[in-house]
Amino acid sequence: MKRIISTIICISAAIIVCFSQNVPYERIYLSTDRSFYAAGETVYCSAFCLNENNGFSSFSSVAYVELYSSKGMAASAKIALQDGRGAGSIAIPSDLPTGNYRLSAYTAVAKNIPGFDFADGGCIVSVYNTTSVKKADEVLFTDDIVPAAAKEFGGLSIYGKDGIYSIMSPYSDAYVSVSVFKDEGLVNYNGSSIYSFLNSTPSYSSYTGFAIPEYDGEIIRATVSGEDGKPLSSLSNTDIYIGCPGNNEDLYAARLKEDGKATFYTSNIYGDKDMAVMLLEKAGQWDVSFASPFVGLSSADIPALQLSVKSKGAIERLGVASQVSKAFERDTIFTKMPVRRLPFLGSSHASYRLDDYTRLRSMREVFTEILKDVNMRSFGEVKRVFIRCEDNFNQIPSYRSTPSLVIIDGVPLLDHELLMDYDPLLFESIDVYPYEYSFGNTNYAGVLSLNTYKKDISGLNLGKETKIVSFKGVSYPLAFSNAGFPGNYPSLRQTLYWMPLAYLEAGKAFCPDFIVPERPGCYIIKVEGLTADYKPLYKEFKITVE
Repeated sequence: MKRIISTIICISAAIIVCFSQNVPYERIYLSTDRSFYAAGETVYCSAFCLNENNGFSSFSSVAYVELYSSKGMAASAKIALQDGRGAGSIAIPSDLPTGNYRLSAYTAVAKNIPGFDFADGGCIVSVYNTTSVKKADEVLFTDDIVPAAAKEFGGLSIYGKDGIYSIMSPYSDAYVSVSVFKDEGLVNYNGSSIYSFLNSTPSYSSYTGFAIPEYDGEIIRATVSGEDGKPLSSLSNTDIYIGCPGNNEDLYAARLKEDGKATFYTSNIYGDKDMAVMLLEKAGQWDVSFASPFVGLSSADIPALQLSVKSKGAIERLGVASQVSKAFERDTIFTKMPVRRLPFLGSSHASYRLDDYTRLRSMREVFTEILKDVNMRSFGEVKRVFIRCEDNFNQIPSYRSTPSLVIIDGVPLLDHELLMDYDPLLFESIDVYPYEYSFGNTNYAGVLSLNTYKKDISGLNLGKETKIVSFKGVSYPLAFSNAGFPGNYPSLRQTLYWMPLAYLEAGKAFCPDFIVPERPGCYIIKVEGLTADYKPLYKEFKITVE
């Protein structure tokens, strides 16, 4: 059977839709675990991506999040979307001055809409830097602060007894985020709500620009430059690969244009990665850079943060809690929520765990004694790996005239001869995929995938045609709780529980699993989201510890 896996995702329909003026209008509402943070903390987000009819949009698969002030963007992140819902996080810089900042999210579709309101659906985040006296311009000093009262709507019910709390949507199923946090009385601005978001009417009349909608995932744009920093035009029509160590799914191909640019259509790459970039032709001295997908927002329309002497104690507690929780990260149980991946390799293959065999001293011996259907032989002036592959008619497997693709820890090895110089003790397992693959513009007769123990290509030479660069992918969707640890364990984390993609069945109780610490104060259960028929929901429940 011939397996053809193409890494260039079919986007023709999306492009046609885009430029025929029929792209759905997308806007995003962000719900966060709380609205006040110490500098250096992480903001956890739940995204609701809606279309022009206020229904969930299944068009885009990635959202871009920016934290910004009147001086520009302070931090950024990417969130994967699936059927209009997504979750992720954005790290607040530890040196960010005290002040209010706006947090907004958008998809690539917004870049084609003139006058798009990027602040629509965003929220105000208050940041307190307890290690610096620097303050943003939008800071006011006052004698007293009156916390803003939250407006509740949608008919949600929250009950609590003997440390067990339940949330119920009595009339309709609902998609919500649930957070539990300690209230320090620092919330002094009542920002946008999901109610006002749904009741605002988006206005648009035309589409301009050439931002391609990201239907399957983030579109990565790279530029290959020469020693002088100018784009390499000599490599026009050359294939270029990108791959992330430790994951065979993060492997993509593109073709360089005359201006040295290449476009990779991905299904989203998760986490901050060391990405390997490979040229299929020798280029001498070269470098690669990635274009930023962020707009780079700024706004003067941000309310001033109110500071009071009476808030000093609360701000100090917030700072201490931030520092202690970093030192005792185990007071929180993190759970990675399911993500959508489009695998590059199929599931049918031969796998060899090398510890099950006598450990050999050279890769040449491994090929001879273990990998019976894999061979290294001449291909023109160089040597290449060849795999005995099956054909379309299930006849006897045979060697093809085209070489195989060799992958180490998810990163292609273009110079196969280097493989013979590696110490086989570095490798934990070897997988052989005996089928024909189409990768980019090149056909390969099978794939040889080698996996080291650490899955990080450490100590391996990938050749001069490979560069390792840092890449910021979409953030992992995380849920967490402080439950499951002894009562004497330090628990100063401000957010006790976070479930960004909760689903409430009508009339059935949803019980968040968390433990209220024995620290005196007020704790709040916050639930925010939409019913199945797109009605807004918001509810807060206070827990007082004497």
